[in-house]
This record gives sequence, C-alpha cells and structure tokens, in this order.
Amino acid sequence: VLFGQQAGVMKGAAHPNAAKLWLDFLLTKEAADIVAEEEVSYYTMLKGYEPPESVKKHMIDFKKVKLLPIKDQLGAAKAFKKMHEEWQQVFR
Repeated sequence: VLFGQQAGVMKGAAHPNAAKLWLDFLLTKEAADIVAEEEVSYYTMLKGYEPPESVKKHMIDFKKVKLLPIKDQLGAAKAFKKMHEEWQQVFR
C-alpha cells in the first residue's frame, strides 16, 4: 500500500512566501532526487520522474505494477494507523 505525501502552507504562517517557494522546490526533480537518495521508500508522483541510478535498484518499478486507486482515503489512513500501531507493538 502506497500513501502519497502531503505538503502545504499553514494559514497565518510567519513567512508564507518562503513556504510557497519551499513547496515549489519540493515539486522539482532536484528535490525528488535529494529525497530519494535519503529516503528510498519515498516515491514522488512527478510525471515522468526517473530516480537516480544509485537508488533505482532499491525502488519499485511502477511500470511493472498494476496500481489500484484507493476510493476511501480516510478509511485507508485509519486502517494504516491501526496496522502501524500493531506493527510497532510486535517489533519493539
């Protein structure tokens, strides 16, 4: 199960323009490469993105996987939270 990452600017942020610039950067290939190098389990949804060769071998090739959309995002998030808590109990 793959859940997307969210980002946004909070209402009343002290530096909203800087936050918007940061979000713009997060949506670039350069940022996706940095994150992929540091967090191999992260997958960007940038159209046409190809990860660096150094991490490609550790990542799933989505061209070879049938993706199914999640119709109930809130339900899936709750189920994930429960599974994550159970996982932590078993492996602590």
